[in-house]
This record gives sequence, C-alpha cells and structure tokens, in this order.
Amino acid sequence: ANADVWRGVVSDLASDHRCVAPDWPLGGHRLGMRPGTDFSLPGIARMVERFLVAAELDQVVLVANDTGGAVAQYVVAAHPQRIAGLVLTPCDAFDNFPPPPIRHLRLIGRTPWGLWLLAQTLRWRFVQRLPIAFGLLTERPIPAAIMRSYTGPLRDYASTRRDFAALVRHIHPRYTIDVAPRLASYRRPVLLVWARERRRFFPLDHAHRLAAIFPDARVEIIED
Repeated sequence: ANADVWRGVVSDLASDHRCVAPDWPLGGHRLGMRPGTDFSLPGIARMVERFLVAAELDQVVLVANDTGGAVAQYVVAAHPQRIAGLVLTPCDAFDNFPPPPIRHLRLIGRTPWGLWLLAQTLRWRFVQRLPIAFGLLTERPIPAAIMRSYTGPLRDYASTRRDFAALVRHIHPRYTIDVAPRLASYRRPVLLVWARERRRFFPLDHAHRLAAIFPDARVEIIED
C-alpha cells in the first residue's frame, strides 16, 4: 500500500492539523530506492527518522497501520526524540509478522518475478477479495482507482518489485519479538485503535498486550 491508505483520515484531520503522508517503500511506491538500501525493520525505522530530520518535522504524532505499525514500533524504541505521540491501528506485532493469511508472501514475494506474477493476479476483483489478499483487511471492497494505486507499481516498475522483494526477505517475527519489550522505554501517549472484526488477521489481544507494555497507552475499539 501507500499514502492513499490515509486519504479519508487526512481529509478529516487536515482542517486543524498538519498531515504528512509519505509513500514509504512498502510495495505501493513508484520511486525506487538506491541499491543496497536496508529493508529490515530497523533499517526502515532509520528511513523514518531521516525523513523527519530532512523535512524538519519535530514533535509529531506518528500514525501507522499494518507493516507500518511494526516499523513504528522500532521508531519509538530506537528514535523517539521527534515522536510526541504514537497511534497504532491494526498491525503486525509479537510473533504475528507476517500474519498467517499472507505467509505465502515469504515464498512468492522473495523475488521480483514472483511479485510480478502476484501483481498480475491482483488485477482481478475476486482475487483482491480473497483472504490471502485484501479480503480480511477490509470491511468493504477497495475502490478500483485506489487498488490500482496500491498494486499498479508492482506491475509497472522493476525497481518497486526489487525493493518489495528485499523487504519480504527481511520479514520475520524475530524483529517484532525483539522490539516488543523495548517499547516500555517510550513514555509518551500511545493510542491503539483496533478493529474487532479483523482479529483473525491482527488479533485484538495484541492491542491489549501492546497497551500493557507502553507506560501511557489506551485501546479504542472500532466496531465497523
């Protein structure tokens, strides 16, 4: 995915907040990264920190979803200086990286050609709604234009496939297990906004477990 994930949130908040929604190199991006880029979770967390420095953003509320939530955990554990608050929506945590419904990505997504094949299948609406695709991540189908925004770069750009394959090769629960106890060092406010229905993908129990680790955290459940 890319910054279009936040299109509704940004349109609502932008009247009284400054909202910055970058396209991180997580598979829905169009600008390839330099060869040799570190796509481990600690490496992407360093990207976030360097971005905040370069953009002169300080005391921000970092909001993250899905894989980005795992990245954000590393940001507040290793680079908390510019983060005034954290919001995590359903995301990878503990041993759930990646979640079971998409663990096939660790095989088919390790190579650019495998990702090209995967991107071709995602042209079809019925594939998009499968549990092994976007089906368990959404209550309603994703609009066609947004789906093209998410999946088109994998079809169109060899650099996107190269980057995402590098990311997939680094996906392993050792990262999320390692960072979990370190979250106790982040003492600023944390909000965990979770969906009850998607517990099969990102368990609601993980929101409560994370809230128990952070010194100042609360859980809000969204029913729809």
